[in-house]
Amino acid sequence: MSSPACQNASLICVVDDDNDVRKAFGFLLRTHGFEVEEFDSPSALLASPAIHRSACFVLDMHMPSLSGLEILGMLRKRQINAPAILVTGGDSPQLRSQAAESGVAAFLAKPVDGTLLVSTIQAATAA
Repeated sequence: MSSPACQNASLICVVDDDNDVRKAFGFLLRTHGFEVEEFDSPSALLASPAIHRSACFVLDMHMPSLSGLEILGMLRKRQINAPAILVTGGDSPQLRSQAAESGVAAFLAKPVDGTLLVSTIQAATAA
């Protein structure tokens, strides 16, 4: 049975070029009652109609083609305003500042604690 926050969320889109991380996030979120679509690249996400019904985006910061912040900017230009959670293996005060200025719902350093990820998504989608 899913929690009330999960029932309000139609879809969580996870974008990470690391297959193991992406699959782990997807598995974790599904076990907590979320519907999840996984994307291995920013272009795959941006080409998908799923972006229009996503309740939240989980975006890897460092990918070969576009950063998580660049993806967020492109989503906002398309008037897609679902909350975004940025995850990174390269945490820094400057990056945290950029993320805050971009309006991310949360900034999480890898390795991401599963309980923290779930509660962060629940909080972001409950608003």
